[in-house]
Amino acid sequence: MEFGKIEYTANGSGRQLKLTLIDHGDNEVLDKYGITELRRRRALRLANEASEQGVLLSYFDLSCLLLCSLATLKRDIVFLEGRGAGMPLKGRRKNAPMKTARTGVHEI
Repeated sequence: MEFGKIEYTANGSGRQLKLTLIDHGDNEVLDKYGITELRRRRALRLANEASEQGVLLSYFDLSCLLLCSLATLKRDIVFLEGRGAGMPLKGRRKNAPMKTARTGVHEI
């Protein structure tokens, strides 16, 4: 398997996915924008790659892959969707508002 690629069995579906956990441009993103932006870009990349393979990752899947809390992941998703990046995840209704404890409801 290539450097940075992993095989992951999605929680619930049991399907084996090939995902890019580490990409060649990740070091540049880390140096230029920091760890938070790197995590956000990885989240978007992983969700899109899984979706292209016919599987929607759950919040739990993504938080395990990124080694972050569900609260952090939800804040990142709100931020990304505020920039216009759609996150294909299991359990989300399209155009549904995202609730977070800290910020209330955000219209997506």
